[in-house]
Amino acid sequence: MKYSATTVNRDGTNIVARVLTEKPALISTTRDTVSPAVEDAVFTALAKLPADRFASAAEFAVALSSGTTRASSLRSEEQSAEQSAARQDWRQWVA
Repeated sequence: MKYSATTVNRDGTNIVARVLTEKPALISTTRDTVSPAVEDAVFTALAKLPADRFASAAEFAVALSSGTTRASSLRSEEQSAEQSAARQDWRQWVA
């Protein structure tokens, strides 16, 4: 939702009407690096009806954190594998 001088009354009623009636523009139209999972989480948080929103901030945080990029997922998998290998090396020394 973009605003200009022609879309806003002095008292802001046009903005309020648009917020209440229109869906926001997709984030990915301006930021193509945003993952679909993050975009879905944001739009759920912005839902018009409270019943359609997250029940808590914690639920929103979980939805946002699941929206990691593929590259960061691969990095964390590599780190997990390295940590697992390091633990196994340590166990060999202790045994």
